[in-house]
Parts: sequence; structure tokens; C-alpha cells
Amino acid sequence: MHKTLKEETALPPRSSLDAQQKAFREFQKEFNYLRPHEGIQNSFPAKHYLKSKRKFPKRIVKGSYPTNIMIGEVNDIGNLHFEGHRIFLSSALALEEVGLEEISYRHVKIHFYGVSLGVIDLYTGKLLQFKNPMPSSLTSESGF
Repeated sequence: MHKTLKEETALPPRSSLDAQQKAFREFQKEFNYLRPHEGIQNSFPAKHYLKSKRKFPKRIVKGSYPTNIMIGEVNDIGNLHFEGHRIFLSSALALEEVGLEEISYRHVKIHFYGVSLGVIDLYTGKLLQFKNPMPSSLTSESGF
């Protein structure tokens, strides 16, 4: 499918973004409504599509953390400024809030919703790998 998509819509590229988008829409219509597929007994993908019953929220609710967790804001390029240190977390977290839990006099665990992302060493400003990146309780013991 991807080879066909590329051949029919991007080789050669269209002269403008609008023309490129139009080519993609035309391919999508042909692929889903006009071209039968062997993998589904020569029927059309649109025949098998079911709209999800789940509603996508208009606005995603910000995460909340227990009162012992400080809130840190990740800047637009993925850095967290904390205790005089600049710590790169991820550009995927740009403009998000993370929870910061003091777990010792030297270490702060970083949470994003229910996932522990890592531990900050306050002496060096380095981000330490969290050994168990599975979803965890915010009140669990240190796992680094």
C-alpha cells in the first residue's frame, strides 16, 4: 500500500501543498471505495469500517498529582528547569507538566501521569534511568 501511495501521490511531488493534499484525498477515495482488495475477499475497505463509539475529548484534562508531588513545567523544546539545572526530558513532553517527587535528599523522581520517567540527581543535575518504566503508583518506593 505504501509503495502504491507514494507512486500515485508523491512521484513526482505536486506543485503546492493544496495540490499534494488533493492527490492524497483522491488516492484515499479510490483506495477505500473504488478498488477491491484481495485480503478482504475483493470487497472495499469502506464496507468494513465501523465508526468508533468512543468520543475523543475536545480538551484533554491535565494530569493531577498528590499534594506531596511538586509540579514542573517542561519548556517548548523539552527541557525541565529544576533546582538550577536544565534537564532535557523529551520534545514529546514540550509544554506539559510533570510531577516531581522527592525520594531522598539527593534524588527526585519524575512522573508523567502514572509513569515514572527517571530520577534527577540533584548534585550533578543528571537524569538517571529509572529501572522499571512500567506504570507505577506515585507512592511506590524508589526503583532506581
